[in-house]
Amino acid sequence: MTNPKDDLDMLSNLTPDPALTPRIHAAIDATKASDATYWERCQAQRDPRSPGAAGSVLSLRPGYAGDLESLLRECEWSAYDHPDVLPVAKAFRTFDLQGRMGLVALADLPADTRVYLRDPKETGKAEACVVHALGTQVPFVTALLGPAKDGGECLWTFHPGPPIMPSTVPTPPASEAEISAAQALALGLKWAKCVAT
Repeated sequence: MTNPKDDLDMLSNLTPDPALTPRIHAAIDATKASDATYWERCQAQRDPRSPGAAGSVLSLRPGYAGDLESLLRECEWSAYDHPDVLPVAKAFRTFDLQGRMGLVALADLPADTRVYLRDPKETGKAEACVVHALGTQVPFVTALLGPAKDGGECLWTFHPGPPIMPSTVPTPPASEAEISAAQALALGLKWAKCVAT
């Protein structure tokens, strides 16, 4: 991930492209059709009202009772070139939503910090999670689109702030493994999602 300040400095140069709206909607529809459970888990991770919230979460307007999908469908998007996006994926961002950064660099934590390896979306890849307060408010949300299992395009994930490279660490045999920040770094992980517990 680049410095979030670098991303914020570029905000004034972006104009939404209304032609992208159908593409985002189609990617959401494809994700729901191919794996509705995965789509629900994606929303739960980004919803500050959810007990499954982890990492960066959206900031919702007071009294909002709807789902996050409805909010995403209301947005206008622009293409987003970023070095931490895999070559097979495409990034887009909107300034119609914002949220709190929910990532902390493992290298910035004491070596003995307790880190949990979890796979809440059941991707087969472990995410590092750490009990830590959320970070700064950012004025945009990123959506990552990539190949679906059936060969089409789906929405892989969405979150406030810039992209990070996804984990390549296999999910541990237990539903959750507890290791130190130093051990997580040794596995090749760089970032941890902030969680309440």
